[in-house]
Amino acid sequence: LGGFKAGDQWRYMRDDSWPLLLGLSLLGVLSGISSYWLWGRAGTPTRELERALHAGEFVPFLQPLVDGASGRWVGAEVLMRWKHRSEGLVSPDLFIPMAERCGLIVPMTRSLLNQLALGLGPHAGLLGQGFHLGVNISAEHCRGNSLINDCADFLGAFAPGSLSLMLELTEREMIEASEGIRDL
Repeated sequence: LGGFKAGDQWRYMRDDSWPLLLGLSLLGVLSGISSYWLWGRAGTPTRELERALHAGEFVPFLQPLVDGASGRWVGAEVLMRWKHRSEGLVSPDLFIPMAERCGLIVPMTRSLLNQLALGLGPHAGLLGQGFHLGVNISAEHCRGNSLINDCADFLGAFAPGSLSLMLELTEREMIEASEGIRDL
């Protein structure tokens, strides 16, 4: 084959072309490592948000509301924070508008409410009478019935009347007047 006697090709490559074989092997290993690293990264910002949502990287932070006279917590504003696996805390102004644009803000808010219910539900008796939680919602959450269901699911984790849920509509999107919005 190719002007060589049987078995001579391999001997020639082993004896005379070992630097080429070593270089090709090294190039193959580096290509494999690079491909593995690139596949592990998200291809788009939307994909990165989806990955982070499924990984549970969006977490609630509570900003207390304190009665000045008594020093007692009367409520808290719930803030969504992104604990990125490699970047640490990501500023909300970097990911919230993108989440709203790509349609992930509702599932992210739902996840936040679920985390709050699981975390605070067992301790609701310690919160005190009249305690309220403020949660920001997007105009997208007002379309359809999911907001009512999400709020009912959240409040179902607490004893009736032990907690008030206050919703604050973000100002980045307009709510279109419709019969459904009026009913909501």
